This record gives sequence, structure tokens and C-alpha cells, in this order.
Amino acid sequence: MLEDRLEQMSKSCNAVINIGKTFVQEFQKFLKSIYDVRELFASDEVTFKSLAKFGEYLSEIQALFSSLFEQTSNSVLRTLTRMLKEDIRKVKDQGKLFERLSSDYDIALQKNADASKTK
Repeated sequence: MLEDRLEQMSKSCNAVINIGKTFVQEFQKFLKSIYDVRELFASDEVTFKSLAKFGEYLSEIQALFSSLFEQTSNSVLRTLTRMLKEDIRKVKDQGKLFERLSSDYDIALQKNADASKTK
């Protein structure tokens, strides 16, 4: 149950990161189009400077988005992946060991109970 939910969370996180990377790529195209439009207004200083400043602000936003998705990938997704591959596996292995030992113990108890009945 926990493993399934963590795996679902990992897949969702991965999807968000991939969509985010696509968003950043499209945002870069949008930013380039702003700079292209800016060049059309080279003779109009106010419009040219306004578009340049707007492009700078959007460029900063794009860098922050890019950083956000990279950090999310590094911290959240890798931690979830490690947890699923290593930590949950250890718990499962311990659970299997417990079940085996419990079964062995039940068999030993049953043999002991049968032995005392025959005496």
C-alpha cells in the first residue's frame, strides 16, 4: 500500500518535472519572440527599452523556473526513487524474514504440542 502510493507519487513528480521542462523550453521560445519583436522597434527608443526590460524580467523568471524544476528533480524525485528502491526493499526483506521465522516458530510449537500429547 505504502509502496504503491510512493510509486504513484514518484510518477506524478516525474510528470510534473517533465512538463516543467517543456514549459521552460516553450517559455524560452516566447522570450526569443519578445526579443525579435523588440528589434522591430529599434527606431522607437521607449518601446525598444520597454521590451528589453520586459525580456530581462522574463528571462529571470525562466531561470528561476528552470532552477525550481532541477532542484525538485534532485531533491524530491531522487529521494523518492532511492526510498522505493532501497528502503522499502529492506522493509520487505525484513517482513519476509519475519514471516519465515514466524512460520518456523508455529511449526515448532505444533511439533512440541503434538509431542506432549503422545507422551
